[in-house]
Amino acid sequence: MRKKPWVNQYLERYADPLARESFEEEKDKLPSKPYQHVLVVPARREPLRPLRAIAEFCQSHGAALVVVFNEDRDANIEHAKSSQRELRKFDHVYALDVFSSQRRMTSAQGVGRARKIGCDFALMMIHSGSIDSQWIHSSDADATLPTAYFKAISNLDASKRNSGTCVYDFIHSRGTSPEEELAMAHYEFALQSYRAGLQSVGSRFAYVAIGSCMAMHANTYAQVRGFKKDKKAGEDFYYLNKACRTAPVHELESTLELSSRLSKRTPYGTGQALEAIVTRNTQLNDPRMTQRRNETNKAHSQGFTQLYHPEIFQKAFNHVLAKGDSSLDALATLRCIKSEAAKYQPLDLQEAVEVWAASAHVLNDARLARAIKRVEQALAAKR
Repeated sequence: MRKKPWVNQYLERYADPLARESFEEEKDKLPSKPYQHVLVVPARREPLRPLRAIAEFCQSHGAALVVVFNEDRDANIEHAKSSQRELRKFDHVYALDVFSSQRRMTSAQGVGRARKIGCDFALMMIHSGSIDSQWIHSSDADATLPTAYFKAISNLDASKRNSGTCVYDFIHSRGTSPEEELAMAHYEFALQSYRAGLQSVGSRFAYVAIGSCMAMHANTYAQVRGFKKDKKAGEDFYYLNKACRTAPVHELESTLELSSRLSKRTPYGTGQALEAIVTRNTQLNDPRMTQRRNETNKAHSQGFTQLYHPEIFQKAFNHVLAKGDSSLDALATLRCIKSEAAKYQPLDLQEAVEVWAASAHVLNDARLARAIKRVEQALAAKR
């Protein structure tokens, strides 16, 4: 018996119940003429102003906006209620309630389920014929979208537009102090050098996984069963880990500007990384903080703020080839790299920038070169 298409099968078996319920509630609002695109944004304790800006951006580009207002069970929901009411004044905005008493997240859930609910809702819109494009765009309330945001996928070769996942280029806004700017520069350099190292050995995991900088083809999204709903953070990493083994990941030239705010709203991610780097840099210069410094260094080495020598990637890859393990996923790849890195003397930021700047990787990699330049400027400003 022939299998049902991926989207049909996913919507019947795996779509989030809250997405189904929300879609039934919003059915009457669906347009007679389809939108060109759809964008999904999770919103937890977000100010109304940036959400309104994204709503106006989508309106001017013929796109539907799905905003998932999500709160945990201990939250004050009045802000979410107020923001939802305001956004529902836009005909093209679908402001989903994941904050009412029977709909709130459990303690084990977070942005992973919020993205899943929103993207499942968007998939239902595509399936119903309410969206022309087959791509589900995913971003965040604090992202500034470029004018050509929705057109970026159409610039891909025709053969790349029918499946897979797209990742947008990104920069983070400048820090509000020299310390925050140095932390932001460090974080971007860590992400881009890690990607460049994987790219140099031909790894399929050579991308930066940021949930606010992704677009997923409907078939690919359905085939890998969407986002993991039990992830409080890292849902982007785990989604791409599955998706890249099903269809290619395409890098787009269009660049988003992301917020550089420090945050503890998720257990890890950009906000936590910045917090850890700022704290670590402060403690490195304070002899009274030896114990706390050791604890922070441990957390620092476990996240995506660790800096690696360019040689490590080829040695780790050779080790993988020697084992003949073709099933290695992104997390296992990271473990191999960390294992190889343990044989090296740790690099500080200045040393890492110098060794990467002198390597061949930077010659044809504008994103890495940009990250290196930002670190150099931040270090100069701190002197």
